[in-house]
Amino acid sequence: MPKSSPSAPPARAVKFYLKWKHRDGSTIEFSPAGWTSNDPIKADWLTKVSQVSNLAPSIPPVIRNWIREECELIAFGEPEYLKPP
Repeated sequence: MPKSSPSAPPARAVKFYLKWKHRDGSTIEFSPAGWTSNDPIKADWLTKVSQVSNLAPSIPPVIRNWIREECELIAFGEPEYLKPP
């Protein structure tokens, strides 16, 4: 993770999740825990691309474009583990 400089705002963690269904039936999820997929190849690619990007906590453009072309949003909200008891 890059170091913060005095002029840069601190990075903020996301407090939501987004879940998509790929046209091949696999699912992709973005949450405070990072990227996950039930397809190991997609999970690996998503992790690698997001690590290269300095845009955390946002979704890198290459991933956003891929999702827009290949996936359908199926769920969004606040992860259960972030909700108060």
